[in-house]
Amino acid sequence: MVCSHDNRHVIGFQRQQLWLVVDCPLPRKPRLMEPLLIPALTVLQPFASFIEEGKKTIETRIWPTKHRGDLLICAGQKWHDGKCCLPHVGKIGISLDLHDHYCRSFKNFPRYFNSNGQALCIADLYDCRPMTPNDEESACCRYYEGAWSWYLRNIRPVKHVPIKGKQRIFHVPNTLITIL
Repeated sequence: MVCSHDNRHVIGFQRQQLWLVVDCPLPRKPRLMEPLLIPALTVLQPFASFIEEGKKTIETRIWPTKHRGDLLICAGQKWHDGKCCLPHVGKIGISLDLHDHYCRSFKNFPRYFNSNGQALCIADLYDCRPMTPNDEESACCRYYEGAWSWYLRNIRPVKHVPIKGKQRIFHVPNTLITIL
């Protein structure tokens, strides 16, 4: 006697009371291939470019994520308002007095302005934990209550292509992305 139930075949002999359960998958219906999707995150400028250049290795959010692995960094259409930025970050080597110098004046940083609304790089998101004051320099912003630090490494630039950003993590077909 042979019976199939879930992904197991049960073979039994009633006279000898010997039952053998064998795991073996049942044939699946063929599925259409879906394009592979890469998780993406919109980051306002100039911070998206700082991530691309490896100058910013912590992104902060007010929500944690369980995602680990590749994350496409996309530059937002708008610029950051500069409210929580440090007055100076030595790691970046430029003044971050954003209100007076570059949040209102794109001409000072044309390379960052030209990449708004585009995919910039792929980063490996390897950890997420509550932000501490020690994260300020790598995050390029002041510590703020309730913030989560998203730790990034292995930054790989990609060909800049237009991407319509969204809030939170969203997905982009990987056919649009070319690693340089």
